[in-house]
Amino acid sequence: RARVFANNVDNTIAEVQFWGWQMKLLSAGLFVLPSFLVMGVGLVMLDLDLPNYQKFLSYFVMPCFVFVTIIVYIVCAAILPISATNADACTGGGRVHGGPDDTLL
Repeated sequence: RARVFANNVDNTIAEVQFWGWQMKLLSAGLFVLPSFLVMGVGLVMLDLDLPNYQKFLSYFVMPCFVFVTIIVYIVCAAILPISATNADACTGGGRVHGGPDDTLL
């Protein structure tokens, strides 16, 4: 019975494709966006003044960075209780009811 469940989970993960092009694009964006800020810091350290790049950082990159930071914070805050609930539900074998009801949050 457990083997059937494990096979169903493997099939579901294969269908969802967690590492498809969408996830790669999202992951790349989380690294590329801060790199613009790092380049801005480097330009300041070199005493280079590029007004167009400063405007790009101020009016596009920084609002996007703040928005992405808020979204990632919300997603991470939601993943914690979902993961804990899932881990508790999968343990099973409770003493009172004999199932995951004993171990849920």
